[in-house]
Amino acid sequence: MTVVLCLSSAWEPFPCQNHKNGISYSKGARVSIDDTSSERRCSLNEQAIQAAAIAEILHPTLAMTEQFLAVNTIVFKEHEPVVEDVILREEEQVAEVYFPIEGERYYFVVSLDVEPQIALRTTGMSAGNRVYFFAKSAELPVDELVAMAGVEPTRTWEKGGKRKHIPRHNGFEVRPSLKETGEVEDKLRTLIGVLLPYTANVHALAAIADVNVGINIAYWGYKEHMSGIYFGTDIIQGLAALDLSVDVDLYAGGPDLGAP
Repeated sequence: MTVVLCLSSAWEPFPCQNHKNGISYSKGARVSIDDTSSERRCSLNEQAIQAAAIAEILHPTLAMTEQFLAVNTIVFKEHEPVVEDVILREEEQVAEVYFPIEGERYYFVVSLDVEPQIALRTTGMSAGNRVYFFAKSAELPVDELVAMAGVEPTRTWEKGGKRKHIPRHNGFEVRPSLKETGEVEDKLRTLIGVLLPYTANVHALAAIADVNVGINIAYWGYKEHMSGIYFGTDIIQGLAALDLSVDVDLYAGGPDLGAP
């Protein structure tokens, strides 16, 4: 299958504003991977972004690319690097192309300027991550939890259900972005924007003694090239309005990086 790149917003929620709290969130334009049936909807510019990123993988021009790929192996399919995701940051006029690494949950990222012409900017590693809201209870049935929350869940589970790890609680989660690519901060802003219209419901759930609610961040980084997680004032204000805590599970892995 030939991979092509198309502008899409299907997997991101719509912008959300909460004027009561004076907070406004909106999603950025994203580029997602589609199959060849969508090729006619893709511009040559988007295909050129992919081609330029792949060229840096196949024929490195940056010392950083050579250093990272000397010990990390890109996933290939049919003799070509697999493109996991492309994120277009319109304000910065930058495209970030994500490549999966064999046996790891972090990504090699090629950053490209897209204006006035496509040009290589830098390369590096980016942590795989998940950001989601959860609510769970040992007593209340999951249907009741979901009804009280009002927000559409991404997945639900029941206590004692058939899963790899048997759940000890009934619960659900809301995870707007199912991809593990991208920045934690962007996903957190999107999640907060989804939850803000249901602020009263979240507060009501949190007030029940048996119910545990919060936001979880799972972060799988490359031990030799990890960045921090930055909570801007807008994120802090959103969390304060929802009165939610954040639990960060941080994992560092991957091979040792050789000398440049």
